[in-house]
Amino acid sequence: MKEKLKIIGGAMLALIVISVVGFYFSMANYYSDKFLCGTWINGIYCTGLTVEEVESRLVSENSAEYFAVTDYEGNTEQICLSDVGYYISYGEELRNIMHTQNPLSWLGSYFTRRTYDVVPVCSVSENALRETVYEMEFMSAMQYDETLHPYIVRTREGYALVDETKHLLCPEEAYHAIYEEIRNHGDSISLNEAGCYRDVPITDDMQEVYDLWASIEDVQDFRVTYMFGEEEFVIDSSETSSWIMTDENGRFVYDSSGDLMISEEEVAKTVNEMSEIFSTLGGTHRFFTTDGEWIEVSGGTYGNDIDEAAEINNLLTLYRSGMRACRRTPQYEEQGAEPGRDDLGDTYVEVDMGEQKLYYYEEGQLLLETDIVTGNQARGWDTPSVVCYVYSKQRNRILRGATYATFVYYWMPIYGNIGFHDATWRRSFGDDIYTYDGSHGCVNMPKEAAAALYDYVEIGTPVILYN
Repeated sequence: MKEKLKIIGGAMLALIVISVVGFYFSMANYYSDKFLCGTWINGIYCTGLTVEEVESRLVSENSAEYFAVTDYEGNTEQICLSDVGYYISYGEELRNIMHTQNPLSWLGSYFTRRTYDVVPVCSVSENALRETVYEMEFMSAMQYDETLHPYIVRTREGYALVDETKHLLCPEEAYHAIYEEIRNHGDSISLNEAGCYRDVPITDDMQEVYDLWASIEDVQDFRVTYMFGEEEFVIDSSETSSWIMTDENGRFVYDSSGDLMISEEEVAKTVNEMSEIFSTLGGTHRFFTTDGEWIEVSGGTYGNDIDEAAEINNLLTLYRSGMRACRRTPQYEEQGAEPGRDDLGDTYVEVDMGEQKLYYYEEGQLLLETDIVTGNQARGWDTPSVVCYVYSKQRNRILRGATYATFVYYWMPIYGNIGFHDATWRRSFGDDIYTYDGSHGCVNMPKEAAAALYDYVEIGTPVILYN
């Protein structure tokens, strides 16, 4: 009986051993074409998966649709990878991992973790990629050419340096950089960082152009802003470029120190241009009348008159001092109440000869209104329509002419021998008296009005006479 039990026990043990060994080898056979337990590849859990199954997962998760190309200016274009035969494969790397594992060690793999990072093999159709790259927008940029040379041109804004020798695209280098980046599984490239742009090496001739441009810039950087009230006159490169002297062949002229010469004649033209705009003396003034109309009055002795000779000298002095930017008001030979073209200000005497009225405004407020009598129209002694100013004030004056000597209490000359004064011999003022019994050209006023005006006005107060 005991012997029989031993036989049965031995048989059962043998069966168990055979079963365990069989199971172990069957599992080893199972893992012969699959990754062992605890295998992670590029973040994917690969236990029990074949090479093909893992590759399918990796390709689906890591296959890009587009490749981005950024040029020197920062513009980005896309290459559709499916259009250039793009293909990626992880097969070789995965098979290498598979070959390194021992299926017989499958049991031990349950107690260990193996992590792998693999890079795919990427391929692309070179012909299709080349055709696509050469049709991209960035390829229209200036391309590298050693014969390119900087040069200087004249524009409306002044001289300008045209320099197309910097940051030039090298097309073949760009193509190869894109090709290699795609093959290395990249999804974008900066052509600038990849070294696809180059500068033309500077030659002696090029350096001469750069040195000349530096001298021109020094002149053109000179900028003066003249202030005329709310208006400005700016002297910038569009003006100063014309100051640079050239000979009859258009070549620049240098002084004994090797500096570009400045034409004082051209500086004078600039100042004269400014004066033509902002010197108002003797010109036409726009004026808003008490009756609410805009009129224009030309001629007279009032206004701003820029001292052109002084300003020419001032500009040359500023330029030669090395100053390159400033704001200033011009020097004047004659100066009105306000700078600029609107120089009348808000304190003035208005004489409406059509209505035979005189108005005095101070800081925009009407302080005096009176009837007057102006020059005798019938005798051709009309008071002129001009813009002038009170240039003197006198009390108790005798006014003398060829046929008269008249005493007045208040005398305020404004234009030659013409002025404001009281006319105590007149009984009335205004209406059409001036057409048949007017003055010799002066503006006659009631004594009380003349006294008030005398107290109000200061020497230099503008006077607008119009009909």
